[in-house]
Amino acid sequence: TPAYQSLYAIAESRGLEVSRWELKDGKTGWEADLTQLKGLIEPNTKAVVVNCPHNPTGFQFSREQFDTLVEICRASSLILFCDEVYYGLDLGHGVLPRAVDIYEKAICLGVVSKA
Repeated sequence: TPAYQSLYAIAESRGLEVSRWELKDGKTGWEADLTQLKGLIEPNTKAVVVNCPHNPTGFQFSREQFDTLVEICRASSLILFCDEVYYGLDLGHGVLPRAVDIYEKAICLGVVSKA
């Protein structure tokens, strides 16, 4: 998934139902299928959780993909929980805006220990 393992494992350990949105190994590296994400959203879905840049693959959404992710969340009034521990390590893709700066229902996680 484009989320660090503990982000969904904690939810599962608390009895929450988690639908895993898996990254795919594509022709040019890791890819996130946003159409697949749309198909995973159920009436009881509350949030989408991502780790961007992703640990351990280094995957990062393009700006267009990130904007689409936000629009998917907005259309279903979902929380977007974005683990931004590695924010700024763009690996040549360009730094994305922080999710909280472009989406009113975003929550971002950042820490000092990884800086």
